[in-house]
Amino acid sequence: MSEKIEILKKYLDSLEEEERGDYEDWVIYTQDEKEKAIEEIINDDLWLFKPEFLSGYSGFSAAVIRVICESNEMQGSEKNEALRQIIDTYTMSVDVSDDCNESGGLLAYCDGTEHEDLMKKETNILLTG
Repeated sequence: MSEKIEILKKYLDSLEEEERGDYEDWVIYTQDEKEKAIEEIINDDLWLFKPEFLSGYSGFSAAVIRVICESNEMQGSEKNEALRQIIDTYTMSVDVSDDCNESGGLLAYCDGTEHEDLMKKETNILLTG
């Protein structure tokens, strides 16, 4: 059994039965894997974030960013490229990765909850999937 599965099994055994779900309901990331996944999501789907959130990482108002995000004249990849020109995606990736609530919402599609594995002290991050 892989180390990740062992860690997941120990973690799930510590939960109440109704909180466990099946193994398929969980995704396990190391800290590096988590950061890379968040960076990819931000770079691929930047235009799907709320303009109010994105404005905090640019010198532009939410109204200006909304024009790009809601444009019918551009495809998603073109919107992403335009937004990457004005948004500090590196700082955004670091901030989102450091905030369990934000990263859990991005990576845990079912309930948006991130669970840190207490047995390994931040070596592995467990996310419901």
